[in-house]
Amino acid sequence: MENELKKSEDKSLISEANLKIQRMSNLQEGINALSVHPRDYDPDFKEYNYSGIFRALTQLFVEIYPKLTTPEKQEFINLKNKIQNHLKNNPPYKEFPGHFGKKTISFYKIPWENLREMLFKYDLLSRGFLEKYFNTAEKIKKTLEA
Repeated sequence: MENELKKSEDKSLISEANLKIQRMSNLQEGINALSVHPRDYDPDFKEYNYSGIFRALTQLFVEIYPKLTTPEKQEFINLKNKIQNHLKNNPPYKEFPGHFGKKTISFYKIPWENLREMLFKYDLLSRGFLEKYFNTAEKIKKTLEA
């Protein structure tokens, strides 16, 4: 009876872990898709793709946050806040009224390059933490050996 309970708990943990890995995989797929054209506007979400990238990377960090050490958590929070402040204070684009009620959008090179570099660092940081804490190939190998 106790052995069956243990097996049931193991299956539940494996199922939970698989769901978490699937969520993280879906987020990474979204990040990769949005990264192809980061300055494009997504009418479904009413935002530029770089905002979607930032949102998805932040959600990815939320998934891995409990595993991070205190200095890693602080590194994540600092970079997240830096990007948020940059988006608020130095947006990479400005909208102007255009002809016939349409708006004209101008992207600014330096704010855009700074944002792109910060998002790149944010992405690298997330990938490093994923590799460190969720190396799925290694975990699968250990599970199969057990």
